[in-house]
Amino acid sequence: MKIGGVPEHYNAPIHRGLAKVEGWEFQSFPSGTGAMLEALEKADIDLAVLLTEGVSKHALFTGKTRIIGTYVDNPLPWGVHVSPTGRIQSMNDLNANLASLRFGISRMGSGSHLMANVHASVCKSEVPEFKIVDTMKGARDAMERGEIDVFLWDITTADVYAREGVWKCIGTVSGDWPAFVFACRSDTYSAKLGEIENFVSELEKQCVVMKTDADGQSVPYLMDKYRISESQAVEFMKTISWNSRLVVSKAAIERVINALQQSSILPSDRQYSPSQAVMENVCELA
Repeated sequence: MKIGGVPEHYNAPIHRGLAKVEGWEFQSFPSGTGAMLEALEKADIDLAVLLTEGVSKHALFTGKTRIIGTYVDNPLPWGVHVSPTGRIQSMNDLNANLASLRFGISRMGSGSHLMANVHASVCKSEVPEFKIVDTMKGARDAMERGEIDVFLWDITTADVYAREGVWKCIGTVSGDWPAFVFACRSDTYSAKLGEIENFVSELEKQCVVMKTDADGQSVPYLMDKYRISESQAVEFMKTISWNSRLVVSKAAIERVINALQQSSILPSDRQYSPSQAVMENVCELA
């Protein structure tokens, strides 16, 4: 079974343990959720660990890929990264000038794209301009060339370029739903249901090992694997809530749908049900 995910610290339990299991292959997607959705549609991967808002929107639009479980319960705090010498130096600056700013995004429909729209809706602003930068490295290059003003990305992951002075983080934006879920194609689960159930169960064990830090190696692993500082690794371990289960919160998906509609990413004149985003014969809608 081929599993897709981002090469970031949220997936440490997968990278550390399950990628070594015979018959399970982990494929890294630095571009994020949009790239994984494309890979799922092409059957290049069987299962993905991806952003809740991204796969919810995709599932409601196409029905081809659906949520089958929850991986990280915490909302994802998207760091708002700007040039240290640019005209935007605070969240007040950002909110007052949203419509005129250029946001770097990994691709249309990605989490970085969707959350920029959600934040514009919260601020009652027109949507900003978008430039596709593909990866965090692409965003770094675009920021240095002055082609983008803002880049939304995980703070800890993006800190490697903050330390280099490419950008600085002036605040965060966030949804109020679980950050990461499992998803697969609607025609995949029946053939691979046993393997999917086994993967999620084994991953839950790895999450417990990582969180309880039974061997004292969780923080050193995070520092070495993801190039983050000791203080960042310690803080991450305090706050992360991994929850690898074939269950998803109905209320959480309702909040995602509401945010996507308020942001005009989903049509506001249509009614959507959480069951349309979830594969209910695999995943419990709780």
